Amino acid sequence: VRLLPAVTVWLAGLLLFDRLGAPAIVRCVAVRARRGNGGLDGGESRLPGALGSPPLLIAATILPLLLWMAIPNPTSTWPGMWGRYMNFAYPRGLFRPLILAPVWGLWGWVAAAGVGRAHPDAEPAARVLCAAGTVQRTLGWFVPLLVLTMVYSTRRHWTFGCLIALSVLAVTHVYTVAIARRRGGQTLDTLASSGWVAEMSFLICYLVAFARVHTA
Repeated sequence: VRLLPAVTVWLAGLLLFDRLGAPAIVRCVAVRARRGNGGLDGGESRLPGALGSPPLLIAATILPLLLWMAIPNPTSTWPGMWGRYMNFAYPRGLFRPLILAPVWGLWGWVAAAGVGRAHPDAEPAARVLCAAGTVQRTLGWFVPLLVLTMVYSTRRHWTFGCLIALSVLAVTHVYTVAIARRRGGQTLDTLASSGWVAEMSFLICYLVAFARVHTA
C-alpha cells in the first residue's frame, strides 16, 4: 500500500506528463551531435539510432521509480504554533516530494527555454517555448518553488529545503547550458531532458537532506 502512490506517480509521468524525459536524456547524452554546418543536422534530435542504447534507456526509465520508492514517510504536521490551522495545506510526508518533484520537472523546461536559443532545425514547439523563455520568468517561477520546497521538505529544517532548491537550480542550469552548447541550440529533447534532470536532482537532494536530518 505504501508503494502504490510512488508507482502511480511514476506511471503517470511515464505515460502522460513526462513521457519525453527518459528518451530525451538518452538521446542527449548518448548521441554525439554532428558538427557539420555548425551543429546538428536537421531532425537529429529525433534520430531512431538515439534509442539504440536499451540499457541506458531502461536505467533512465527505472531510476525515477527507485527514487520514488525510497521516499520516507515522516510525521505530517505543520511545524510550530500554526499547525492546527495549516495542516490542510501540509500533506503527508510521503506525498510532499510526490507533489514537488513533477513541478520541479516542469520548471526544468522553463529554465532550459530561458537559456540560449532554439536550434535552427528545432521543432516548432521548441521554438515557441524558447521565444517565451527568459531569465526573469525562470527566476519568477523559481521563487515560489523555493518557498514551497522549504516548507514541504523536512519538518523544522527549512534551511535544508533552501539548499535543495538551490542545488536543483545549479545542477539544472549547468546541464542546460552544457547540452545546449553541445547540441547547437535548444530542441524538444534538450528541454525535456532538462526537466528530467531537474526532477531527478530534486529527488536525490531530498533523500540526501532527509537522511542528513535524521542521522545528525
